[in-house]
Amino acid sequence: MERLFENELMALLPEYVKAKGNCTIVYIENMEPFVIERSIKTVTKSLEKHYKISPTEVKRKYKNLISSTNLIPMPFNKDNIFVPIKTRTTICKNDGAFSYVNIKHIYIVRDEKSHREVCLSDGKIIKSISSLSTVQNHIRNGYIIKNFHKDYYINVAEHEEDYVG
Repeated sequence: MERLFENELMALLPEYVKAKGNCTIVYIENMEPFVIERSIKTVTKSLEKHYKISPTEVKRKYKNLISSTNLIPMPFNKDNIFVPIKTRTTICKNDGAFSYVNIKHIYIVRDEKSHREVCLSDGKIIKSISSLSTVQNHIRNGYIIKNFHKDYYINVAEHEEDYVG
């Protein structure tokens, strides 16, 4: 799990791996994708803990901003906003169907016959089973949150007073 924090995280994909079960494929910049033998839910919880993020607070803060209460992009920090993109149908009830992709690494989204292709900045492709408009909507929501985050950090920095101890 430590490898998640060493380099630039691009995407997390849930995957059923033969003889291992419900795992997560991790895409990191300038590295080959690798498998973590943990569910996507466990991996995202580890990231939330590392970045000190509460999904409940994220939902409360952004649901009105993007007019949605479900599938809210996860802002790990002002530069790394991860959007949910449906990449598989689940076998079991608690398995994750959504991948999380860092919007700053999304190069283009293509509409193919049976799926959508989210092309990453390094040429890797993530196949989505959602409609093109749904994928584009999730990405747009990610940029709305990113712009809000950016404005928030600028606003806080402008009003911050120097500490005199």
